[in-house]
Amino acid sequence: MSAAAPAPGLCDSGGEMTDVRDRSPAQPENGDTRPVPLFAGALTTSLWAVVVGIAPLAAVVLVVWVAGASSGSGATDAVRFALGAWLLAHGAPLTLGGATLGLAPLGLTALVVWQLVRAGANTARAVGADGLGLGLRVVGAVTVTYTVVATVLASFAGSGQLGVSLPRAVLSTAVLAALASAAGVLRIAEVREAVLARCDDRVPQILRGGAIAAAGVLGAGTLVAGLRVVLAVDHAAELVRALNAGPVGTVGVLVLCVLYAPTAAVWGAAYLVGPGFAIGTGTSVTALGVHLGPLPAVPLLAGLPDDPLAGGLMWLFVLPFAAGIVAGVRLARTGPPGWRPLLGAAALTGPVAGLLVGLAAVAAGGPLGGGRLAAVGPSAWQVGLACAAWVAVAAVAGAAVHRGLRRR
Repeated sequence: MSAAAPAPGLCDSGGEMTDVRDRSPAQPENGDTRPVPLFAGALTTSLWAVVVGIAPLAAVVLVVWVAGASSGSGATDAVRFALGAWLLAHGAPLTLGGATLGLAPLGLTALVVWQLVRAGANTARAVGADGLGLGLRVVGAVTVTYTVVATVLASFAGSGQLGVSLPRAVLSTAVLAALASAAGVLRIAEVREAVLARCDDRVPQILRGGAIAAAGVLGAGTLVAGLRVVLAVDHAAELVRALNAGPVGTVGVLVLCVLYAPTAAVWGAAYLVGPGFAIGTGTSVTALGVHLGPLPAVPLLAGLPDDPLAGGLMWLFVLPFAAGIVAGVRLARTGPPGWRPLLGAAALTGPVAGLLVGLAAVAAGGPLGGGRLAAVGPSAWQVGLACAAWVAVAAVAGAAVHRGLRRR
């Protein structure tokens, strides 16, 4: 007796039995998940970037407010101050008591930028960005959503005693979000390859060399600023004691100094490349001379030099040149084979490094109030030109010597 024939619809194309009760949707064989809608992904990552950027600062501000509750300010004012400081990290100046504060705490700015880079990269992964077109749409979506959230927060922060310029806040947050999220999107291999396919082969090498040199110059500035603070640690301790702010207030002052430490590092780089920086109108701290007036009682400013570097610290001025040599040597190892293309590419690393360090100088300048403190920080264009010259000469020398030694 033969077995009954299988019912229609119970066999696949190969004649094998299947279970009609299996109603689960078919899964892609490669294990990929369905892409997230663009603005949904951008909104999620942007909100997370905002929360992570504000939360540590708000915690410190609220602790200081609780410790000084007798001052009469409310919790809402403390939250507004935290939001204002977060906007200041984006480059949006604040107004308090008629005085303008525009000097950004670059330590907090670094945290904001890192979160925006992650927002761009995570959104690109979530939506499945695999080319330049969708990558640009991700940058636009993250920029728009982040700017809208920042605009709402700026409206709330500026509704009390603290003044916030809404147009300036919108512009600064949009520019920072666009640049940082674009850097995050470029972390995706497919998008990066699509961009590089449109460029000459030497462009990535020049950009990489300029970035290496800029990092070396800023690292040298960090070293000189750190050494100056260490040498003036006794003076800094006296300033902390003179503030008489109590344990919590002292911690708040130290946190403020940490947040502004990268700003001091950029000032150190400006000092090493030549143009230096100013602490108020009519003042200058350069490699050729130091002219200072009365300074705020801030412990971080205790490291300001009274005279130019001399003696054993003179070797620090070699560091920007050394950064350019390193960039030139790296370019000679991986760059074009001919002499003319190599030296041309090495020379172009100078403008790239100058642009990056100049942008850092823009971020490290701004008013610290009214009067003579309305001009604080380095001159961006002077620092950028000086850095470009240092790095271009050093990179050409390093590339030429390395290539000559290898051929010999």
